[in-house]
Amino acid sequence: VPVSVNVSRVTAVAPDFLDFYISNKKKYGIGDGFLMLEITESFACEENKSIVEIVDKLHQNGIKCALDDFGAGFSSFRTLKNIDFDEIKLDKCFIEKEDFQEKGDLVLKTIVSLFKDLGMTVVQEGVETEETLNKLVEYSCDVIQGYYYAKAIPLEEYKLFLKTNTSIAYKSKVK
Repeated sequence: VPVSVNVSRVTAVAPDFLDFYISNKKKYGIGDGFLMLEITESFACEENKSIVEIVDKLHQNGIKCALDDFGAGFSSFRTLKNIDFDEIKLDKCFIEKEDFQEKGDLVLKTIVSLFKDLGMTVVQEGVETEETLNKLVEYSCDVIQGYYYAKAIPLEEYKLFLKTNTSIAYKSKVK
């Protein structure tokens, strides 16, 4: 089961940050591509040079990297151009209802297309309705995350879920 870990600014600049994840990946026999570290947009924009080096080193060791909360803050295209993220997680702000819905839909559709063209997996966070889900399917969003599918569950419930389910039946048309 792939695992994603949110990385805080404090954690990412710690001297043992890379060694911790690389050594634990090896220690627990985690296969390449099964560990994704999520770096927030604000941190990636502020620490652009060091993030480039961190992402490169993580990739060399089979660890994927995501840019989390895109759209919540700086949204720098320089960051996207310079850092080789595997995945981009779009902030919920892209799907919230607003006065200029038509314009917002065009922005969302264009952003999904752009990131897919850049070779990134596109994740939309915060999906709560079937209407939003259908729009994201239409725009070819890769991964849809939110309460529409399930709320967060405690670790023990998750372990039970993994033991008793060999597949996950989704309510969507995503293939």
